[in-house]
Amino acid sequence: MDCWPAEAAAFFISFHTAQYALHRLARLQRGEVLLVHAGAGGVGSAAIQLGKAAGARVIATAGGPEKVNICRELGADLTIDYREHDFVEAVKMATRGKRGKRYFRSGGRGCVRPVPSLRRL
Repeated sequence: MDCWPAEAAAFFISFHTAQYALHRLARLQRGEVLLVHAGAGGVGSAAIQLGKAAGARVIATAGGPEKVNICRELGADLTIDYREHDFVEAVKMATRGKRGKRYFRSGGRGCVRPVPSLRRL
């Protein structure tokens, strides 16, 4: 067996959580910009893949070069190592103030919200 039942259950939960957050709560649309924090984690990696499948431009943050590479391999259009770079400035430069940005943070309250609601963006 290539996958143990517990691993299979965790896989389902990660994708289900990201699917619900992106499509039911945020109503992500084709062409929008999706900012995914912790993109190398379980829910974050699912959000990257589901965002790309929905036609969004995906920007992912992660801590360290290995995790940034994981985000890139998952399909993120832009990856930012938040330990090395100010992700706020990087997102501003990459989007040129384009509307339609969504902010995805796996964990905590308010998992997905429009970026304009964030103070620094």
